[in-house]
Amino acid sequence: MDEASAVGASTERGFSNALGAGLGGVFAERIERLALISLTDIASVYCFKPEEPTSTNAQLEPAKEREPDEELTDAARRYLLALALLAENHPRCTGSYRLRSGCELLAGNRELAVLGVGNHSEHVNALKEFCSNRELLIAVAKVACETLKIPATLPLFRSDAKGLKDYLEEGGKPKPAPKPKPGKK
Repeated sequence: MDEASAVGASTERGFSNALGAGLGGVFAERIERLALISLTDIASVYCFKPEEPTSTNAQLEPAKEREPDEELTDAARRYLLALALLAENHPRCTGSYRLRSGCELLAGNRELAVLGVGNHSEHVNALKEFCSNRELLIAVAKVACETLKIPATLPLFRSDAKGLKDYLEEGGKPKPAPKPKPGKK
């Protein structure tokens, strides 16, 4: 069956004409990548100083009502905000975003909108300036990281479907480390 016959047969069945040659694709007037960083959710984070056990049976004692630690809480909030702003406000790579062969998204003008307050107030303008200052965001994250005593290097996190399934089936409890095999003397 030649191309003209195939097109004729498909239109008889109610299909639209799909060209077999030439440029194709979709032209979009506007594509947006939206991100929401909730300052209210970040403000709901609280940190407590670790408690030293008072006796050998500390796990049997009822938990005391504790007050959050202001320094750790502020550091955690700053750390989360700085990381979120770095992740969402700065390009992940240079160039364009490749979707598939011959199809690219080009980065255009990025616009930051702050919802919930007047978009031109003094506080909003300061927040927008903070968001666009990559060096300041990194500095804030580093200071907060030191305050929270987050190690500079962490072991690699590797996961696979079986490991995650086992982890979830165990209720999030880590498996005990395997016992070393007795060696030859």
